[in-house]
Amino acid sequence: MERFRYLLEQGQTGLSTAFDMPTLMGYDADHPRARELFNREVLPAFHDPFAGGGALPLEAQRLGLESYASDLNPVAVLINKAMIEIPPRFAGKPPVNPDVKKKAMSALGVGLDYC
Repeated sequence: MERFRYLLEQGQTGLSTAFDMPTLMGYDADHPRARELFNREVLPAFHDPFAGGGALPLEAQRLGLESYASDLNPVAVLINKAMIEIPPRFAGKPPVNPDVKKKAMSALGVGLDYC
């Protein structure tokens, strides 16, 4: 804060306020309480209260964050449920019918190395 006051006194007109989370909460980044509250090794959960089609929660989940979504629209809730809850159930499992991709690619005249 002292730095801001100094810059303003020197005539600075444009100040960047992009801080890390401990600074925004009033802690010095090196303060022990800041390290306890804002652990950089632990990823935060993501919650989108107006998720709509579910793109942001899905992307957060893809990046490894615990993802939550909500919406008042029942259709959006159903889409979010499908986007967030179903893909993890099948992650790392083999395709149900791997021959379909081979047939489709050969019908298009595209080699499998293209995919």
